[in-house]
Amino acid sequence: MAQRVAKGKRVVLGRIPIPALVIGANFRVQAPNAGALQVFGSDIEGRHYVTALRQPAILRAIEGAATEARKVTGQYTVSGAVSD
Repeated sequence: MAQRVAKGKRVVLGRIPIPALVIGANFRVQAPNAGALQVFGSDIEGRHYVTALRQPAILRAIEGAATEARKVTGQYTVSGAVSD
């Protein structure tokens, strides 16, 4: 069952056209999509989200969602050239 859920996450993430990732209950990146791997690097999976993302605005959004169970938005800023 757990393997089916993990595979389902990857299928859904794979269809999202922008960088996206799943952060687990242990606050580690569980499943990045291809866009997230391109932006954050291939070693992001398994890392704690704080060390992986490292931008205060997005960290506050994640913490708000995790601790207060509320809808939040955040924006990750990338410097330099980014390709689609």
